[in-house]
Amino acid sequence: MLAICGAVARRDRLKRTHQTMDASAALRPVTKYVGEVDDPDDVTEAIANALRAAVTEPRGAAAVILPMDVAAAPTGARIQGPMPVPSLGPAPRDRIRRAVELIRDAERPVVLAGLRSAGPDACAALRELLAGTDLPVVETFQAAGVVSRKLEDHDATVVADVGSNYIYTARHFRSYEPGHLLFSNGQQTLGVALPWAMAAALLRPATQVVSISGDGGFLFTAQELETATRLGLRLTHVILRDDTYDMVAFQEKLKYGRTSGIRLGDYDVVQYAGAFGARGIRVSTMEEFEAELRNALSRETLTMPGVTVIDVRVDYSHNAGLFAHLHDGVLT
Repeated sequence: MLAICGAVARRDRLKRTHQTMDASAALRPVTKYVGEVDDPDDVTEAIANALRAAVTEPRGAAAVILPMDVAAAPTGARIQGPMPVPSLGPAPRDRIRRAVELIRDAERPVVLAGLRSAGPDACAALRELLAGTDLPVVETFQAAGVVSRKLEDHDATVVADVGSNYIYTARHFRSYEPGHLLFSNGQQTLGVALPWAMAAALLRPATQVVSISGDGGFLFTAQELETATRLGLRLTHVILRDDTYDMVAFQEKLKYGRTSGIRLGDYDVVQYAGAFGARGIRVSTMEEFEAELRNALSRETLTMPGVTVIDVRVDYSHNAGLFAHLHDGVLT
């Protein structure tokens, strides 16, 4: 991702105006590259450098900061062509032979697939390796989907929000294509599911896109239903509702012996979704949920625009028991 960020004019940089901040300092810890342009003729080079950094392994976000007066100034500089990403090349042959020997001699070899294995070339190579060796694989969140399996609907995208729903999606949901099971990787970014699903619906039209959140996390970005319906996107959002910020609640209970400030009102999802042009449904049985989810994801409707929000009541009372299997100090 490349972010083009605005800033006050250079002459106002040190003044205490309402939009003055050190954007470079704020973005540098969370990007691969950040550059603030001081001359209009340097804009093209800064953008080219940012793009190159963003797509070089490990891929990530880059930012270019344009002060207002720089963005408004004319320039004759142009980007002549795309900046090539240098190839890292294969490992030395003797190292490859040594790796083969180690794998063959190992009693219990295991492949640990991480972020870089989810790239197109790396994924193809890993699948070829697995097809010829039958090695067991452990995937991180970022590599979910590198182990393929032919399914009737293995093109679906599932997005998990932060909350107790996150625990169960991570434990039980399987994916067979990279980038089709999305998590925030422990960043505690409540509300990411719906906007991520919107991005997936834009990128992968006419495929199944499902986002999952709790009733608390949903309200962090619920207003984006207006954007989704205005853009004519097709996606299904499932709210697992317990009228509580449950992930906070059970951790408070385990750590302090009590809860505080975790109750959430039982808002009307049907009316809320309808106000933005989406279809809101509240179900009360598993049979109703299965029927509504199948209807929302049916192949006959995938080419039609529409957003469906399904509200499902859940019982998280046994969540605290899951933490009995974790190591000491995880809640400190």
